[in-house]
Amino acid sequence: MEAAIERQTMKKVYLRLLPFCFVLYFICYLAVQSPLPWFPPIIIDVGLGLTRIARHRRVTQCLGALGGKEWLIGVAPPGDLGDEARPRVEDIAAFRVPGNRLIKLHVATWHAGPHFVHDECLFVNLENLDTNRRDFHAVPLDVECRYRL
Repeated sequence: MEAAIERQTMKKVYLRLLPFCFVLYFICYLAVQSPLPWFPPIIIDVGLGLTRIARHRRVTQCLGALGGKEWLIGVAPPGDLGDEARPRVEDIAAFRVPGNRLIKLHVATWHAGPHFVHDECLFVNLENLDTNRRDFHAVPLDVECRYRL
């Protein structure tokens, strides 16, 4: 019963946030000057360990949780844009993001996540239609990093 109520609540929150998301979509469109797909919220669960990190060297990305649930993301500065580049583990910083916020990752920002401690979480992701195919640079980390909660 609780799960059904939670899903109904998330749907209501999603419908309330929808106009804001379209405004954010338009702002992101202006930033990258190319069509963006509208990604509906997705449910993901990747755990709390970071074993790889990725970035998009040509575009920004906007990401946020729906439903008011706090989430986590690991990020590192862009640095060298070469194919062999990778962030130093000591440069990776973790952030708790309130569930009522969307974030914008700058071009080439290394990122791992989103991560969360809930059973499930709904996310919205704004990026170019082919970002993960044409502009995705991922590398393994030398050691596993874990969030300290």
